[in-house]
Amino acid sequence: MVKFDINKLKEKKNQREKELLKLMVDENILSSLISRPESYPDFAGQILSTLGDALFTAMYENECETVEGLFKHYFRGSLLEFEKLKPTESGSDWRNRADLKVAVSPLLDLMDMSGYAYLLSDYHDALYLKNTIIETWNDYLNQDSATLRLQFFAAAIALSESVFGTVPRDQNRGKWMQMIRQRLKDVERREIRPTPGRRTVQPHPDTVPVHESPLVVIFAGHFSFWDGIDIFIAQYVRQQESGENLHFGQLRQKDLREEIKSVERRTARNE
Repeated sequence: MVKFDINKLKEKKNQREKELLKLMVDENILSSLISRPESYPDFAGQILSTLGDALFTAMYENECETVEGLFKHYFRGSLLEFEKLKPTESGSDWRNRADLKVAVSPLLDLMDMSGYAYLLSDYHDALYLKNTIIETWNDYLNQDSATLRLQFFAAAIALSESVFGTVPRDQNRGKWMQMIRQRLKDVERREIRPTPGRRTVQPHPDTVPVHESPLVVIFAGHFSFWDGIDIFIAQYVRQQESGENLHFGQLRQKDLREEIKSVERRTARNE
């Protein structure tokens, strides 16, 4: 009777998947650089989307080597995908703006992914998760055009929210947000009872998350309207010399840093 070692089979499967991802990375770069007829499928975009999901899952599962091996390629692929999709003709009509919204979607995915790296790094207590992302962005901005590049990303965010409608790649960010909410369900919570004499609509004691990271506390709460892009703006862009005064559109006027400070003050009082 033949016996199978399930653990070894799983290990081989995981190794094979990593090898396939590396092949996909190489193909993605080539596909992005080679022009294609409009009637051909967007293979580079499909590969980039698959690569993004694999990278996010690696951060989600705290897989250091995979994150280190994939993020720089995903970063470059996102920039190349934007260059490929951006309209070649200038203009301000709705068609041009809609095309631009499609083009900036890979950049929004990149910033969303980068922001969630901070959150998952805190959740897993694994600095390398965000360090890999920070180093890649620092290398990209470590040039004379750093200010212009940050302004460009700020404009991409503002533009995406000024054009009505969604595009297929928006689904990536929605899916990642759902995964984050699922992951943070296991964060410890404590009951809070209403102040005596104060009227409340809650029939039972409410609960609040307990964690040393303000980011985790905020995103594990019952009502959080922030996303990975908000984290990236607060934790990375605003920390840059030219990032403090950038405008990211009407819908992102609120500053996540203020809520982080509020959580820190509340935690200090409770201690």
